[in-house]
Amino acid sequence: MTASHKRANAERAALEREYPFQVALQDDLCIRDNLNLIDAFCRERGLTFKTKRINATFPCGKYVQYRIHCFSALWAAEMFATHFGAEPFDWKASGGRPDSWARKDVYHRLLESGPLRVPRIMID
Repeated sequence: MTASHKRANAERAALEREYPFQVALQDDLCIRDNLNLIDAFCRERGLTFKTKRINATFPCGKYVQYRIHCFSALWAAEMFATHFGAEPFDWKASGGRPDSWARKDVYHRLLESGPLRVPRIMID
């Protein structure tokens, strides 16, 4: 294992340990103006979080990138999830890898979730 792999594993383990409560939004919902909405919501409520990106695979073979918002407190993750329509994410229960999500449900592209909307330019 290279030094960079060891460092990445150590950083991932620290994130999992310090911010264990994680919720997921499709990445298309976390850009442009939506990013400002997310940041303002968290700042106004004193919520601190870290993010990571993962790839989800659906049974139909479709891959979708998700942005995982990681919180140190359960109540913070629940508040965020309720407001933005985020889904709970537990990598141990979803395929056993912290960078992937083996989804069991049917794929459908989200164009909105809570107050977030996919930017018009990204809609097919």
